[in-house]
Amino acid sequence: MNKRYLHNRLVRFVEKLLENSRLLTDFYIRFFRKMTVDEFSRVPLPKDARVLIIGCGSIPHTAIIVAKEKPWKVVGVDRDNEAVQKARSLVERYGLGDRVRVVEGDGLSFDLSGYDLVVVAHGVEPKSRILERIVEEMDGKTTVLFRTTWDFLDVVYGDERVPEGLYVVDVFKRPDFIKSVFMRKR
Repeated sequence: MNKRYLHNRLVRFVEKLLENSRLLTDFYIRFFRKMTVDEFSRVPLPKDARVLIIGCGSIPHTAIIVAKEKPWKVVGVDRDNEAVQKARSLVERYGLGDRVRVVEGDGLSFDLSGYDLVVVAHGVEPKSRILERIVEEMDGKTTVLFRTTWDFLDVVYGDERVPEGLYVVDVFKRPDFIKSVFMRKR
C-alpha cells in the first residue's frame, strides 16, 4: 500500500479524533497559525481575493487562519460529507461564516473559475489528476499553492512533481515538513 495514502488516512483519523474536542481543535489550529500566516504572506493577492482550498477537512485550519488574518473570502471544499458538516460548525464557532464557506465537492469536478488562489492540500487524492485539471482550466492570473513534503521525504512518500504547464513562483518550507510550492500557468 502507498505510504502517502497511509499518511493521509492517519491525518484524517487524527482530525476525526480532535474534531470532537473544542480544546484540542483550538490547539490544532493554533499549532498551524504562524506557519500558515508566513506561508500565505508570500503570495501577493488583492484585498478582495477569492481563495479556494481543495481538501479542507473536518478541521479547516487553513481556511480559518487565512480568514482571521487576511481580508480574503475563502471557500473550502471536501468530498467527505461528514467532514464538511463538522467544518461548517467549526467555521460558525469561530464567527467566520461571512468569510468562509465550506462545501461538499471534489477537486476533479468543482468549479475553479473566479479564484485568485487555489490551494491543493497535502492530503488530497488523486493529487496528480487534480493538478492536471487545474492546469487545463485555470487562467493565467490564478496562483496555485501545492502542498507536498520536503524533498528528503520523497524516499518515504514518493516524489510529487510540478505539473507541465506550470512554473514555480516561490517555495516555502514549513516547519511541519510540508513544502508549499506556489505556481502560475506558463
